[in-house]
Amino acid sequence: MPKSTVSQLHTLISELRKQRAELVKGIEEIDAIFAGLGISDTPEKRRGRPKGSGKKRKDATKAKAKRQKFSQTANEFVLGLVDGKSLTSAQVNQAWKKSGRKGVANNTLTTLTKGGKLKREEVKGKRGGTYKQA
Repeated sequence: MPKSTVSQLHTLISELRKQRAELVKGIEEIDAIFAGLGISDTPEKRRGRPKGSGKKRKDATKAKAKRQKFSQTANEFVLGLVDGKSLTSAQVNQAWKKSGRKGVANNTLTTLTKGGKLKREEVKGKRGGTYKQA
């Protein structure tokens, strides 16, 4: 006849108590060995500043700037500037800033030059170049 659940539970509890007693005895032996060697059984404290005590970065909480929209694309803007003229990259960048655009037009100039829409000529002794329509 099968054992009742209550008797099974009593058996399980007594086995667990025996296992616990063995483990406690093992821990006591380890503590005795540590004491004999002069070793502390408590873990060492963490070195350095406490977690979360660092300063928060201001720029991490700033909202990202919204992307600006213009009536002309960057390519259209630069091609309109250069139309029939020869402009230096500095002149193009100056007009770029005046129109309220951020950064510089160098990437757009490179894209248009590689695309064959602008021609770039070196300026001797200076940085940058002059751009004409191709």
